[in-house]
Amino acid sequence: MDRETKQKFITEIEKIRKIIEERKLQEQAESDDLYEKFYEPEEGEPNEDVYYENFVWNRKKSNDNIKDTGDGKGFSFYYAAQVWKDDDHYTIKDKNNKEHPDNNITLGLVATENIVVVVNAELENGKIRIISAWEDVNEGHYTETYIKHKENNRKYGKNKGKREDSSTYLLIRRANNKRFFSNSKGKIIEIDELDFPFEGNFASYKGKKVFVQKVGTFEDCKKIQNIIDAYLKHSKNGFDW
Repeated sequence: MDRETKQKFITEIEKIRKIIEERKLQEQAESDDLYEKFYEPEEGEPNEDVYYENFVWNRKKSNDNIKDTGDGKGFSFYYAAQVWKDDDHYTIKDKNNKEHPDNNITLGLVATENIVVVVNAELENGKIRIISAWEDVNEGHYTETYIKHKENNRKYGKNKGKREDSSTYLLIRRANNKRFFSNSKGKIIEIDELDFPFEGNFASYKGKKVFVQKVGTFEDCKKIQNIIDAYLKHSKNGFDW
């Protein structure tokens, strides 16, 4: 390779590196904007529909949900949509809603110990409209329903045997005897880093009891880790590993 060809090659490599770096910065900026929307009202026409991934909702309802801190509320529908990223999220019919019997209730874990309850409806175009959302802070019927569903998943459902794959990544958090500490940051590890094989949601990592919140690829776990970090930043709380 002559000097001129080599220089052209180096120049092209630098261009590619610059493009990759710009994309990373753009993705990071988009992520930061998303996490800010978890807890900050969004500007725009109040009654306009907002579209995010496969979800749609009314902007005013989402902003109002941030202001309403009763019963564990205090987050936007951007945050509520993260429930579907829980491997064990569970959808049931809203039997108590006589006016809208086709509404669903989806349950799942996001960043805190409390189960997030999301009332939603399937639209004709395949999207999901989020209607309301809150945390089941008193661990009532919805928490019991979710835990029972999760236990059945471990015994008979889609997650059975999934953790036998040594290439699988886990997102773990410091645990107590109940579930996990809401102010604990998430740590991504490979399954073979555990002290010994485990069942259920609890495991041992370097002699410490941990809660496994996510099982999947590194990218899957990273998304949830970022959501947890956004919650801890908002709450000005949390401790690292």
